[in-house]
Amino acid sequence: MRVLVSPDCFTGTLTSVEAANAIRDGWLQIHPDDEVVIAPLSDGGPGFVGGLHAVLGGELVTAVVTDPLGNKTPAQFLLRGNEAWIESAQACGLHLVALDRRDPRVTTTYGVGELMTEAINRGATIITIGLGGSGTNDAGAGMLAALGATSDGDLDGGGASLKELSKVDLSAALEKVSGIELIVASDVDNTLLGLRGATAVFGPQKGADEFAV
Repeated sequence: MRVLVSPDCFTGTLTSVEAANAIRDGWLQIHPDDEVVIAPLSDGGPGFVGGLHAVLGGELVTAVVTDPLGNKTPAQFLLRGNEAWIESAQACGLHLVALDRRDPRVTTTYGVGELMTEAINRGATIITIGLGGSGTNDAGAGMLAALGATSDGDLDGGGASLKELSKVDLSAALEKVSGIELIVASDVDNTLLGLRGATAVFGPQKGADEFAV
């Protein structure tokens, strides 16, 4: 028998690759003659890069980037030829923020922009970014700041700082990604604001209370 094992991650316990390997090993203990093929899945969140690496191969590149609270953290992206895959959760993931410090009003996506910059510097011209599992709600402002965007306020200060902005200069950021094909990997489609917007729907899981939302 040929068996396909294709799980997503088990949040907080196993990555999709670890889960797939565990299921395969367990299956083969009972049915050692079966052919078990693993194909880890991801919704764009934690495990996105690991799952792709298990299937596509390529080089895992490690970079030190800014985490949601402005500290430094190691993160990896997958590079294969001129294509790169970035897992935003490695730079701005909810798991990087202690439970008592989760507050999307102050967390930033700056590290995602740093990963993009590193991928571009390594020759990537096609970049796919997985968006799940973030601990941020800054509309990508921090990411833009890391790519070179400037403003009359604090672009990398978190979601709350957005209300202080009146103008943003994207010219340097647009120049940085000129000629780069950017692809988003996500399983949801929400605007930033509104009753079904990302702020209202996902803000509470990132640490926002009703007043913040």
